[in-house]
Amino acid sequence: MVPDVNAKMARAAHEPDSGPGLSRFGDSAVKTLLPSLLVLLLLRIPAWFEPYWYTDEAGYLTVGRELLHGKVLYVTAWNNKPPLMLWTMALDYRIFGASEAGLHVLTLISAVCTLLGVWFGAKRLLSSRATLLILLATAIVLGLPITDAELALPESLLIAPCTWAGILVILACCKRLPASMPPVLALVLAGLLDAAGLGFQQTAVADIGAMTLILLASSMRLRYLTAYLSAVVLPTLLWVVLVLGAAGDKATEFALFGFYIAYTKSAIPSMRILAELHLVGVGLLALLIVCVCVLYRRRAECGWMFMVWTLADLGVVAAANQPYPHFLTPAVAPGMMAMGSLLPGIRQVLSEKRGWVMAGAFLLASSMASVIRFDWMSTRMGTVDGVTHRNLATYYGGFIALILGKQSSTSWAYSFDARAPAVVAMGAWLHQHNATGETAVVWSADAWPYLLGDLPVTLPTPPIYNDNVLLGGSRLMSQRVASIAPEVLIVSHGAFMEFKGIAPLLQLHYTKVFTYGPEAIYLRDGTAATKRILA
Repeated sequence: MVPDVNAKMARAAHEPDSGPGLSRFGDSAVKTLLPSLLVLLLLRIPAWFEPYWYTDEAGYLTVGRELLHGKVLYVTAWNNKPPLMLWTMALDYRIFGASEAGLHVLTLISAVCTLLGVWFGAKRLLSSRATLLILLATAIVLGLPITDAELALPESLLIAPCTWAGILVILACCKRLPASMPPVLALVLAGLLDAAGLGFQQTAVADIGAMTLILLASSMRLRYLTAYLSAVVLPTLLWVVLVLGAAGDKATEFALFGFYIAYTKSAIPSMRILAELHLVGVGLLALLIVCVCVLYRRRAECGWMFMVWTLADLGVVAAANQPYPHFLTPAVAPGMMAMGSLLPGIRQVLSEKRGWVMAGAFLLASSMASVIRFDWMSTRMGTVDGVTHRNLATYYGGFIALILGKQSSTSWAYSFDARAPAVVAMGAWLHQHNATGETAVVWSADAWPYLLGDLPVTLPTPPIYNDNVLLGGSRLMSQRVASIAPEVLIVSHGAFMEFKGIAPLLQLHYTKVFTYGPEAIYLRDGTAATKRILA
């Protein structure tokens, strides 16, 4: 039998909610929540000065801009993310324009809301000391750039609603909800929040699956599970129906599901035996998660529930087999809560066979998720068309040097990506020569020139590697560009080498007019704009 190792402390933490102790509530917030918020804000200061370097942000923001211009999602404005993510980017563009700092406003709000969710749960389940430590650890992980949580990516935004949803479900199962919040209300709210997470990224289905298993395994009545799932399914069905009506079934299916088939296949090991081992590992992890729920069924302790949630989020990383650190972001809050709940009584947990099953599942999930590369933790030299060097020393040390005037903004930008200073120079040149608003194609893996140069999107979508999938290869992409005959072509060295079909078109019909680092601007021969600029 695994005890609730913090039961007495959890009851003590829960007592203030039953009385008028507003001052005690405020004292708890000051002592436990405020330090973590200050740590988060302090560690995120350099994020407000980051250059335009992460192309996924630019891709989402460009699609958001196109939606504001009246284009139809998944038809004339394409991306492989659900509508809430892209309309959130549209809102951000409406408020802040093409601003990196504006994007980081979103992720700071998300991180703060995540901390509030962890605090809301931890103070009802754990001791004050454990709550403080977990909040500080969460703030450090989300504050440092090691999981890229400061970037405006789906994982950085879905973490807030999914954290609150998971906390509400587990509090309901452990009977630790505030006295003023009925369980049904809490579970409906949790379902709506998880539905919002699904609107940011399809992988939120892992959180939904974990909550479903926890509710099934706990002593909660079936109507509570029904309330939760109804709150997830109904709003999701609503936006799916709306999208289907606007974009059609084929476009919607490919954007939300079909695109990921090739994406997933590309990440699975090419050797058959390794691919089979990967699939077996994913299947075994899923089976172990179910086993943990069965073995701990009807147990009111919160530790196994947080572990199931953590395993589900790590399972996404394991299944994807991709090296991107931001995939780990959704697992931060449940992982911290699992540690805070289980570590104080770890000896007793491991004294039972089911405890070893849970530990084995965690070891398997962790080993499969180790495919993540933490580029911020070590120096990695890249190519001329990509990351140059990234580590915590260059990030914080470079920021201090920037503020003190010991480093230029160009050098700071180059420490993120060789294209970062180039895209700013591209945008400035286009504005200076009044070449914005012309027909254009950005033949690059970096989509920022569309935004910084105020260029229209004439190919299906940025960046160019997405067009390669949508149009069927470099040759067909080049044919599409030739049919568009854009007045402006921005070409990066890396994309030119990877997708060489553009070379004949450049040689026959375009003149290079500006080069900065790995990026170059070409103008179409014979156009009025080209004659004016070259005159």
